[in-house]
Amino acid sequence: MDHSHHEHQHMEHQEHDKHAGHSVAMFKDKFWLSLILTIPVLVYSEMIQQWLHFTPPAFPGSQYVPFVFSTIIFFYGGMVFIKSAMGELKARLPGMMTLISLAIITAYVYSVATQFFIGGEGFFGN
Repeated sequence: MDHSHHEHQHMEHQEHDKHAGHSVAMFKDKFWLSLILTIPVLVYSEMIQQWLHFTPPAFPGSQYVPFVFSTIIFFYGGMVFIKSAMGELKARLPGMMTLISLAIITAYVYSVATQFFIGGEGFFGN
């Protein structure tokens, strides 16, 4: 008995479900909040300060503003990509979510390393 028709329907159903829980409204909300949270990251970024020739108000711990806000942005805005990438990798079908996750994880880990462990300019503003 030929079950190829059932297997085809099953694969279509799996591909359809890989974006379950994602909606345009969810991405839109995450985008706008992440954009707002990016403002202090950019204001306290040394590179932006040099380009625009300004100095933001300094306070104890102000050097950690980019790290703190970027961490919030990374986990709030990035987890949907990371969770989806894990699903793609489990299915052995890496796609756009895997690519985005690789980029944001690499930038975040490098920025944390430059903030606390090695010299260099972080990518918190990117």
